[in-house]
Amino acid sequence: NSGGLVYAVRLVFGSSMVMALLLGFDAILRRRDVLSHRAWMMRAYALALGAGTQLFTGTVESLLVSQQTELSRGLALGAGWLVNLAVAEWAIRRL
Repeated sequence: NSGGLVYAVRLVFGSSMVMALLLGFDAILRRRDVLSHRAWMMRAYALALGAGTQLFTGTVESLLVSQQTELSRGLALGAGWLVNLAVAEWAIRRL
């Protein structure tokens, strides 16, 4: 059940993880900015762990919709990554 929307969501969040890694390495290697490096690495890690959170968002999806659609699947996948990013941003703000 992987259509264009699911592919696009994966592409956006996968690219975001790569960008977070690149920005994190740039912060530490070129600017020696440890706090910025830590924040970008936390974001990248949160995105990497999105698949685990998607287990829970997929379960919520299956409870809320009777027939899974590409839209509901894309929203459930995106929600997994967004939950992780929200927690990471909350933790970053507490640094």
